[in-house]
Amino acid sequence: DGLRRFLRVYKSNIVAGYRHRPAPYPGRITLLQTEERAAIPDQNPGEGWCTLALDGCDVHIVPGTHMTLMQPPAVTTLAERLRECLLNISA
Repeated sequence: DGLRRFLRVYKSNIVAGYRHRPAPYPGRITLLQTEERAAIPDQNPGEGWCTLALDGCDVHIVPGTHMTLMQPPAVTTLAERLRECLLNISA
């Protein structure tokens, strides 16, 4: 039962990804990206997302991978960067 549920969610995510058509965002965005993703050769960190932000994009590289980002110790750095970003917005 758990595997069926997982596969249903996985399939729904794939279908949603194919159907979604991103539109330009009128403001500035902040992207927190893992070191793993940022290290891909010939790829600009934030590529894709930053092209949609009409007012620019701030990219912050955080340690970890897609799979470890929400686990210690990477999640601690992620929380610190997120806090800094939110404080800068409200300042």
